[in-house]
Amino acid sequence: FRTNVEGLRHVLDVAKEAKLHRFVFTSTYATVDRRRGHVATEQDRIGSRRVSSYVQSRVQAEDLVMRYVAQYGLPAVAMCVSTTYG
Repeated sequence: FRTNVEGLRHVLDVAKEAKLHRFVFTSTYATVDRRRGHVATEQDRIGSRRVSSYVQSRVQAEDLVMRYVAQYGLPAVAMCVSTTYG
């Protein structure tokens, strides 16, 4: 939690003052509510069912990024990737 949320908050505080063109936050596909035969969208957030503390912290981190977008105009996106190579 401390790294995924509180550490990110420190990074976002610096980013909002840095006049960035874009801030890209990479999260995990585990935060997306996946259903067979359904293409996931931004509205398909993981439900309140039992999830690990890691996934909970990533959901909170994504929410934090989006709050900085709304409150400070930070030009940010959150990507929920499934598998990364290289």
